[in-house]
Amino acid sequence: AFTFTLTNNGTADLHVGALSINGEFGLNSDACSNATVVPTGTCTFGATFSPTSVGAKNGTVSIPSDAASSPNDILLNGIGGSLLILRFRSNGAYDGTLRESTETSGISNMAESTSTLISVGDDSLKRQYVGILDFDTSSLPDNAIITSAKLQVKVMVISKGVYAKLGNLTADVTNPYFGTSPGLQNMDFGASALANAGNFSRAKTFNQWITLRMKSNSLFAVNRLGRTQFRLRFTLDDSNDIIKHQLRFLSGNYNVMMDRPTLIVTYYVP
Repeated sequence: AFTFTLTNNGTADLHVGALSINGEFGLNSDACSNATVVPTGTCTFGATFSPTSVGAKNGTVSIPSDAASSPNDILLNGIGGSLLILRFRSNGAYDGTLRESTETSGISNMAESTSTLISVGDDSLKRQYVGILDFDTSSLPDNAIITSAKLQVKVMVISKGVYAKLGNLTADVTNPYFGTSPGLQNMDFGASALANAGNFSRAKTFNQWITLRMKSNSLFAVNRLGRTQFRLRFTLDDSNDIIKHQLRFLSGNYNVMMDRPTLIVTYYVP
């Protein structure tokens, strides 16, 4: 048995198709097929010699390259394609902040969609705050194969110790929208999602972009026919103390378009 490592030495995400073996090896322990390998990232797969596949005769087979000084090589061939990128900005009319009514209610009684800032975290009454982002992704081709997607927000306010108290900033994704309409609704606070998209990088200061690289198993939720929405929240709903811990980032209402929340989708058309 041999183990092979595929390393992405480029500067863009690498999408690997289905691996197949042509020769005297059988594929196993495959962590590369249909994987998206980020820059400097790796994936591995195993290949095991099969004496019944090539060169076998009367139950015996010759392996001329089994000496340590004569290593086996593996050659990967594939058909590439041109990757395309679309950038989407959050719709300020539909994004905003939702606030829990009480510490343990699990329901929202405040929906704020007009502010230029979206708040995520908790307050001194231990109420949870979540943010909703809305993107019209219908301009993606209907047959687009999405290889990666990144969600970015620009942080303007960050409480001291917010990560220590509340954990990672994460996002749930759904389509076409949470609740019963694309507009911000209190019911969006606890509405079901299609998947968890992953965690954001951590902000070290204000006026800083942070990024979430969508997990490969959540890319199916990016809508090619309509809207895609994200619900941003911290891992813990509150810090269980009377101190406010919040992160606030620019919304789709901010007057500078380049600073609005952005969804960057990389894809190809077969």
